[in-house]
Amino acid sequence: MAITRLLYGVLILVACLIGSSANADYHPQTEQQIEVSRLSPGTRVIPLYFQHGDYWCTNLKTPAILIKNNLSTEVQIWEIAVTGLVDGKQTTSNTFNNDQVEQCIADSAKTLNNLLADPADPANYHALCRVYGVPVYLEDGYCASSVIPSGSYAAVILSRLALITFTGPAKLDSIEITVTTVDSGSHRTAPALLVPLEEFTCQGEYTFPIKGCSIVGSVPAGPSHRFGNAQEFALDILDLRRFADGSFSTSAVPNETVVMGSDNADDYYIYSREVLAIGDGVVIRAENGFPDELAMNPQAFFMPRIERLTPDLLAKGVSLANIKGGNFIVIDHGNGEYSRYCHLRADLRVEAGDKVSRGQVIALVGNSGNSMEPHLHLELLDSADIATANGLPLVFTDLQLSNALESPSFGEKNSLLFSEFIFTYTR
Repeated sequence: MAITRLLYGVLILVACLIGSSANADYHPQTEQQIEVSRLSPGTRVIPLYFQHGDYWCTNLKTPAILIKNNLSTEVQIWEIAVTGLVDGKQTTSNTFNNDQVEQCIADSAKTLNNLLADPADPANYHALCRVYGVPVYLEDGYCASSVIPSGSYAAVILSRLALITFTGPAKLDSIEITVTTVDSGSHRTAPALLVPLEEFTCQGEYTFPIKGCSIVGSVPAGPSHRFGNAQEFALDILDLRRFADGSFSTSAVPNETVVMGSDNADDYYIYSREVLAIGDGVVIRAENGFPDELAMNPQAFFMPRIERLTPDLLAKGVSLANIKGGNFIVIDHGNGEYSRYCHLRADLRVEAGDKVSRGQVIALVGNSGNSMEPHLHLELLDSADIATANGLPLVFTDLQLSNALESPSFGEKNSLLFSEFIFTYTR
């Protein structure tokens, strides 16, 4: 364990250095009085977009930023403005005042400082990177207030304040982040941080991983996954059905709420459904160390369950990724894209090194890991390292959506668009 902790400590420091080096354009010169840079330089800012007639809708998660005070006196952050640009021209702007920023900085510091309290701890490292990427490591931590002492840093996770959506004749191509501070009664504005947006459409031709009726319960524009870096564009696939009385449930034994039902996983319509590879590729990870019997009761609140089981499972050699994500499979599609399938039953149908074809059965839907009810969590990543990978938007060639989305009014898109629930049917 001591060696593991040391390696993780080294890894986080190396990752930070690599990220900082690769994104040097985001770091102003040290002579600037107030520096504004990216908190996690290695993360990608990829917008969601779709075309509707002559208009484009662009939606993006604002990146977290790091503010450093190079003055000899303390300063207070007065406001932060995030401006959307098209060809260098302002099209939309959001301004957050001191009260909003103060709370955001306090929340950001609490989260990050807790995770970085022991940077060599594997659990902390995994949680940190999966959500925030690899942030700039500060031995003394981040300020918990909008008042920044001389030589200190404050982190602002801007996505906690707003996501940006813009509809107009062109897509947003960049954003500009401007920080205004006040000291001794004087306001000063730091040089703006320009963040280009990376327009991305998945390279592979992928098909939906579940046959028959299902529902995508968490699409990228919703809040379910968006605030995590690796799972930013992930999907949760369930099966929601309607009873004679008009109510809906994901299990044959209904409950008062839509998404929770029976205390037996076997009663859920999606449980044990076949999971299909979305595209051709090679399995590079397949882990099934989370026993099905430990996750048979979806009503047992999932977070306490994971916390209780983690020490014993780690002692048995189950990886932290396997515990958190449940039994999972990662497929390398050979084009820089990797699909990851989580919360599977322990009865995997493939193992690392296997070549798979699109539509091949690779597993069964389960409830393992960090899961509150049986479902398939699917994400597309840009790296085989699931701890530090960036999430990628995903589209399917065979997914039949509603008639509205098949209308000629809707054109190009790079995701499953802007709805929290999408009913699907594939043959």
